[in-house]
Amino acid sequence: MNLNKKFGRLFDTIISKEKRTSLFEILQDLYENELLNQELILCLIKSLILVLSYYPHKIDTLIEIITSYKLCNIELHNDLSSLFKKMDLSYQFLLPDNLIDNIIFDTIHFFELFKTINIIILYKIWFEILSNSYKINKNDIEYKINIYLFFIKESKKIINVNKNHFYLKITKLCGSTSTMINEYMNRK
Repeated sequence: MNLNKKFGRLFDTIISKEKRTSLFEILQDLYENELLNQELILCLIKSLILVLSYYPHKIDTLIEIITSYKLCNIELHNDLSSLFKKMDLSYQFLLPDNLIDNIIFDTIHFFELFKTINIIILYKIWFEILSNSYKINKNDIEYKINIYLFFIKESKKIINVNKNHFYLKITKLCGSTSTMINEYMNRK
């Protein structure tokens, strides 16, 4: 996958060539090491274009967040990879733009918490959020996305209020909420 050839000029209008090269090397490495597949890399590029179009100064933060993904242990990579494979990313083309924007920007704001807590823990929390959103037994993708956004926002609140013990509180919130929703849906 030659990202420079496909997207180089576009990114050069947003960020410096040096930063673009660094970013593309990281993305290429994630792809070559099979940590992200081509479809996920393209979704990530789409998200990066959107974020950097508004906030080009966030490039270093974004590079750090993406680079940190490589530091996750193999079990977490496998869990995320397995979950990503189950998700149908083609729905992104059917969703309203404002919902896509909310997913991207809220997720970026969530990961910006790495400045105050360990990024690997954030990836673990993110997996719990994704996993519990995905487990909801409803075929309405927008509903699941809104639950995901709720989990992201509530997790940020919990982290900001509780500098200790936030992981257990967030996993309990996500697990119990998705269970309650499924129990309610099964009663209907």
